[in-house]
Amino acid sequence: MEEEQLPPYIEKFRWPGSETVIQVTTSSHAPSLNDVDRQCTAILAQHKSDAPEQNSALETRVEGIYQWILSNQLSSDWDVQQNSSLLLISGDSSNSKPILSACLLEYLSDGESSPSLRGDNTSPCHSFSDEMIETRRDGTAVLQSLIHQLVCRRQQVIKYLEAAYDLQGPNFYQNFNEMWKIFIAIASNKRNGPINVIIDAIDECEKDTRDRLLHSMLKLVNESQSTGVTRLPRMKFVITSHPQLSRLYPPHIELMIDPSQGRVEDDLKLVIQARIARIVSRTHCKPEARVYLEKALYSKADRTFLWATLVLHLLEKSYFTSQKDFECIVDELPQDLPATYERFLQRIPSENQRHASKMLYFIMGSSRPMTLDEMGVLIALSGQSSLQAVKTDMQPNIQETIEEILGPLVRIWKSRIYLVHLSLKEFLLGIAEEPAYPLSSSFGIDSAKSNLLIAESCIRYLLLDDFSYDLFLVEDASSEISPTTPSDDSDDTLGLEDLWDPFHIGENGREDMFIDPVILEAEACTRIEKRYPLFDYAATHWAEHFALGCKSASPELKAAARRLSDARDFPGLNWFRYFWSRSNNNMSYPMDFGPIVTASFFGHHDTVGSLLENSAFLDTYMSQDRGLSWAARKGHTTIVQKLLDKGANPDVKVADGSTCLIAASQYDRGEVVCLLLDREGRLPNGAGFRVNFTWNRGRTPLSIASENGFLGIVRQLLDHEHVLPDIPDLDQWTPLFYSVFGKHLDVLQTLLSDRDVSPNHLDRTGRNAISWAASEGHIDIVKYLLSLSHMRVEERDLVGRNALSWAAGNGQLEVIIELRRSRRFDISSRDNDGRNALSWASHGRHYKVVEYLIKCDRLGADAADADGWTPLAWALFGNAPKTVQVLLSSGAVDVNKRDRNGRTALSFAAGYGYLEVVKLLLGVAGIDVRNTSDTGQTPLSAAQANGQFEVANTLLKALGE
Repeated sequence: MEEEQLPPYIEKFRWPGSETVIQVTTSSHAPSLNDVDRQCTAILAQHKSDAPEQNSALETRVEGIYQWILSNQLSSDWDVQQNSSLLLISGDSSNSKPILSACLLEYLSDGESSPSLRGDNTSPCHSFSDEMIETRRDGTAVLQSLIHQLVCRRQQVIKYLEAAYDLQGPNFYQNFNEMWKIFIAIASNKRNGPINVIIDAIDECEKDTRDRLLHSMLKLVNESQSTGVTRLPRMKFVITSHPQLSRLYPPHIELMIDPSQGRVEDDLKLVIQARIARIVSRTHCKPEARVYLEKALYSKADRTFLWATLVLHLLEKSYFTSQKDFECIVDELPQDLPATYERFLQRIPSENQRHASKMLYFIMGSSRPMTLDEMGVLIALSGQSSLQAVKTDMQPNIQETIEEILGPLVRIWKSRIYLVHLSLKEFLLGIAEEPAYPLSSSFGIDSAKSNLLIAESCIRYLLLDDFSYDLFLVEDASSEISPTTPSDDSDDTLGLEDLWDPFHIGENGREDMFIDPVILEAEACTRIEKRYPLFDYAATHWAEHFALGCKSASPELKAAARRLSDARDFPGLNWFRYFWSRSNNNMSYPMDFGPIVTASFFGHHDTVGSLLENSAFLDTYMSQDRGLSWAARKGHTTIVQKLLDKGANPDVKVADGSTCLIAASQYDRGEVVCLLLDREGRLPNGAGFRVNFTWNRGRTPLSIASENGFLGIVRQLLDHEHVLPDIPDLDQWTPLFYSVFGKHLDVLQTLLSDRDVSPNHLDRTGRNAISWAASEGHIDIVKYLLSLSHMRVEERDLVGRNALSWAAGNGQLEVIIELRRSRRFDISSRDNDGRNALSWASHGRHYKVVEYLIKCDRLGADAADADGWTPLAWALFGNAPKTVQVLLSSGAVDVNKRDRNGRTALSFAAGYGYLEVVKLLLGVAGIDVRNTSDTGQTPLSAAQANGQFEVANTLLKALGE
């Protein structure tokens, strides 16, 4: 809802279910970040978009390329639409859609070029998907990246992340529904203006979250174009993908990059010309060589960007630059990609093929792009027991080694290693499935083997002797005697200084004694990462790779993994402590991760099975229960089943005090929920049934699933014969309330289909579901609740406010219109303090709501509350000239009305220094400039007393003095 620019003003509120008071700064000045803000920003920063790194060196901007798309009528129609719209640009992998995305990013960043972006918001958000990079290959990660960019653009919108963090904890960013809700909330903020979003290669995203993202975007566009509702954000989406995607999701506007069209060929010529110009500049080759190159590449490229780029890469790297040398390079390469890849692989000398295969396995299997230093360690690892031995075997120039062996098959960008293109990954995976293919045995890549090789290398690294002690221990080099180890000549008698300084703080204190332990932990991780090149990757990813490849692991490797899985002592404690710190997990560091708990956490099915078969491996009697809890949280269904069959207790409270069913409901683990509900689930000591267990602040599994919008789990829980679906928490919020808060209409409808769920339940403050829906502006939910004949829509809370009052105070104009149309509300009703809807709307400075309400209730514009304050007086809680103007224009306001202390609106405006408002009031006929309050104060004296000299001068002129 549009409202006026606010002065610096702090609002405090607390959502039910939260212990934290949230401060929302409504000033336009950037506020300083608190700890929660920094945590939210740090979480999303892992998924920030870095266009150059994501595109690597292939995507080079060439002047003039793709201008036919930018000037196309379909593109123009998309650009000038006033509502949200979507443009899908599709083409096959040979036509370099990333180059197009880079062009669009540059073009749309220019407000002069793009009419829809003129104004303050000239920088589009962008996300470049990549199937080969873990943090860029699903729809949730796309949203995380977009939200991070919006937060960086306007820091104030971090309040939406803060609210989600406060309710759901640090893992809120893993919930797609929550990310989409935050994204829309930020985009709906009027101060952001229209937002353009570029998503490149969305077809490379994981299917489930990709489908949810596309469905959400199309739903937003459809609603915006069919209803024209102003509450919806104005968002312009540009998506690039393979043509197949457009057949699954028919877009509103689609542009096909058709290679049969001459325009694609023209673009390719521009790229070839630009790259050859650079080659000529570097090599100083003869003009006829340049002519040959241009003609040869034009004729052989066959409108294929990627093939041309591969050849150009070879030409750029060549030290031999005569025309004959160029002819050898161009003529020897086939004209289709698979044959080109095959030719590159065939050129690798036999003595280097083993190293080449190993490098390709590491590059293709890695969860994120490997750095050169990491690859150097991986290649050198071969059974050494110390880091020094590994360093001795490392290549002195790993970049040169990689480029010499793999040549144009890889790109190195900012010290990270990338495959030249996704099609190479598909080629290598494909030939692995064809044993008869000549290169299959040497270069075919099997995904499971790739994960196993990386896991084995990481395990070997983390088990080196150098990591058998505490890496987090900071030794005080200036201290000759350790404070925990007495010197040889000391005795048991404490000296006088020890009595006064038992902790050995010293005269000047220790530097770190007042630093937040979280900060110290983060600094230690940074120090470890810099000192040990592979430690970051190995610690954060070895378990993931082992889970994907452990079925074919040797007995020796499985034993090594079990040893490393004991995170209660070194060396396991080092990597796990590092992993936990870097995972942005707000839960305290667990001290009980023995082998079976670690294996359950990371989904090591075979390890759990072997540990359960050998009771000697079970470290404590609680290990199975703790393992079950973590497996349920992470969604490892098979492990959950194994542990349940072995008698593990699913109702033990672990970690943050949650049970297995609570954790599974919180993280959308539907299969695990099904297993846990399959049994009767009676809790010990007559505490009821598992399905109704109450967790933090009285939250039930149904309450948690309802808030997160997990409809499948909600249905599972409601189907349980012992479920009590209307259990309130400590704030008296039932699952229905949380479905309203999460804006999940489908969940709300499902809950209300149960006869035991009441839509009229009241929370601790006396508010019902429609009151909260109205105040939050959830129009679809409001409409549905209004359609229920048994819904007590005009229910008043403990302070006498109803849904209409709350909607007015929060500026929800569309909701107010819907409530009035229902004819179930008295527009003039007042709360316990005598305030009507107009009073609350004026207080919130929502001038369009004030304007609408005056049309419906003209007399309410001057209605005084219990303290004698009218809507005009409440409008002066901020510098709100537009709201004041609307009230004055109604002709129904007595500008000289005095409150209980005899003060008028002019007196308050003058004292606050609201010059524009003072001028508006002085323009009203009959305004009393000399009014004196009960304490003898006039508007002039109020201005002077508060140092508002400009206002005082204006009043003096009005007084004729």
